[in-house]
Amino acid sequence: MIPAKSIFEQLSHSGPLQGYHFYLQELRIDFFGSSGRIINQSEIIVRIDEQIRQSVLVTRQKWKEKDPDFRIDLCEAEYYGNASLLKEVWMNILDNAAKFSPQGKAIQVRLTDEEDHLAVSVTDQGEGMDEITKVHIFEQFYQGDTSHKTQGNGLGLAMAYKIAKLHGGDILVDSSVGNGSCFTVILPKK
Repeated sequence: MIPAKSIFEQLSHSGPLQGYHFYLQELRIDFFGSSGRIINQSEIIVRIDEQIRQSVLVTRQKWKEKDPDFRIDLCEAEYYGNASLLKEVWMNILDNAAKFSPQGKAIQVRLTDEEDHLAVSVTDQGEGMDEITKVHIFEQFYQGDTSHKTQGNGLGLAMAYKIAKLHGGDILVDSSVGNGSCFTVILPKK
């Protein structure tokens, strides 16, 4: 039998996310290496809509000089997962939307409860991404727009993507140059 790996080992792949080392170790999460699913006592019923509302408030405060106009359409939704890790997903995606949106422009945040999954979409009105950037956007340290290098290190979306995958989900991106970006987090119902 293959021993379970810690979340740090799963996320870091030998070290690139070492800045999160102590935070992630505190969560005491173990995984079955073959399934990639979170299996631990840290999973609880999480109100996804409330987590997103709280994350929007934090993001709005962080980027208050840009005056992001969050337009929120959230259904009430519960999900069985790791609350701390899911919060990281929302914070990273919302932070990127605010970072890349022009001042005062709308950022759409939508949560829908589908038959077999929850879907959280965050749509900005930023510059969008070319095809090469879309291919690499979830890679650690990748930054398609280097003009914001001082505001990040290229780990947020990589970490969010890995967390979604560890919950059995995915993150999809729809974007084109000049038309903004839409990130959709898919979380399967269990």
